[in-house]
Amino acid sequence: MEIGGKTYSKIEWELRCDLAIAYRTCYRKNWHQEIYNHITAKIPGTEKEPKGPHFLINAFGMRFDEITASSLLRINTEGDVLDKGTGTGELLKQGFIVHSAIHMAREDMAAVVHCHHQPTTAVSMLKCGLLPISQEALDVFATISYHPFEGSATDPSERLRMASNLGPSNRILMLENHGVLTGEKTIAAAMWFMFVITRACEYQQLALAAVGGDINKLLIPTEEQVKEMVSRGICGPNDRLERESKLIFEGWRRQCERLDGAENIYC
Repeated sequence: MEIGGKTYSKIEWELRCDLAIAYRTCYRKNWHQEIYNHITAKIPGTEKEPKGPHFLINAFGMRFDEITASSLLRINTEGDVLDKGTGTGELLKQGFIVHSAIHMAREDMAAVVHCHHQPTTAVSMLKCGLLPISQEALDVFATISYHPFEGSATDPSERLRMASNLGPSNRILMLENHGVLTGEKTIAAAMWFMFVITRACEYQQLALAAVGGDINKLLIPTEEQVKEMVSRGICGPNDRLERESKLIFEGWRRQCERLDGAENIYC
C-alpha cells in the first residue's frame, strides 16, 4: 500500500486502519482527553529490530476523531520516531513511557489502550478499587492489577514497576489516581476490555452515589459467589473473548465508516 509517497506492508497498513478505527471509537465513547491518551499496536515481525519491537501511536496534537491510518507514528522502545506519518509527527513522552512499559514486558500484549475516562479514573482513586457488583465487573474482576500513583508518567524507570504490577497474565492495569490501561493480543480484544471496565466503573460510581458513598448499603456477592460467577464469564474456561471482541469491533468499524466515511479514515 502506497500513501503519500510511503509504502507500507499489507500487515502494517491493516494494523494502521484498525488502529484508526479504535481511536475514532474511543472519541465517540469519551475514552479520550482531547489530544492526550493513547492506543498503541505492535507491528508484527519487529521484535528483533534494533530497539524493537516497533509500535504505532497517535501524533501529539491530533484529536482522536482526526486520526487516520497514515497519521500514526511508528516508534521504537526508546521513543525514537521512525515514521512521522502525515500528522504532526510529534510524540508525547508520557504516552511512550506508559505503552512501551507494557509492550516490552508482555509479548502477548500487541495492543494497549490507555485513557482517563472520568468514572474509571474516579474508581482508581478509591481504596476499594473495582467492586464485583455488576456483570461487567465480574467479567474482568479476575484480570485486574493495580499500580500505585507516581504522578505524571515521565520517568522511564516507572516502566519496570508498571510491568511488574501488571504481572504475567492480567489484562487490565488500574493506574491509581490516574486512569486505566488494557491490553491484549488484538486491538479488538484490548478495546473490548476497555469497554467493559469503563461500563463497570460507571455502574459503580452511580451505585455509590445512590447510597451516599456507604459501601455497606451495596449488594456485594460473597467471595465464593464471585469465584463461581467469574468462572462463567467471558474470560472463564470457555473463553469467548476472541469471537465476541471481533464482532463488537466490526460493529464499531461500520459505525465509523458510516459517520466519517471510509475515505477519511483509511488514508
